[in-house]
Amino acid sequence: MIDSLAAADLHLKRYLPYQLLVVTTAITQKTSGIYADKLGITIAEARVIMVVHSFGPVVSTFEVADLTKMDKAKISRAIKQLTAVGILQRDANADDKRLITLALTPKGEELRKRLVDIMQDIEKDVFASLSTNEKSELGRLLRKIIEPIPE
Repeated sequence: MIDSLAAADLHLKRYLPYQLLVVTTAITQKTSGIYADKLGITIAEARVIMVVHSFGPVVSTFEVADLTKMDKAKISRAIKQLTAVGILQRDANADDKRLITLALTPKGEELRKRLVDIMQDIEKDVFASLSTNEKSELGRLLRKIIEPIPE
């Protein structure tokens, strides 16, 4: 797409990284409001819940920050809040006291199930204009883009 345009003719609306940013920002803003209204949690807290479930037990704040692609300080605040309200259990790592182990509590698992339902509704709504084949193709193309990006 960009190859056919001379540098002087580049328009931001045709620049793919910008288009991805616009889509991501719009989805994040929509999602943020829904999570706050329906679950009383932030985007960061939702991501922590899903990372701990998907990759748990998680052993450090750094690991959670890396897996969520979010700022460590924001993740640290989310972990602190989720622990304070009984969603996460935070324990010292038996082998290395500098590390922690995070796991969902039963209350956290119940919240995660509600979160997944909302995530599925959002995904269905956001991609309603795409056919099943187009959604599959979009997923395939995004994985192809993401795969070579260094961690």
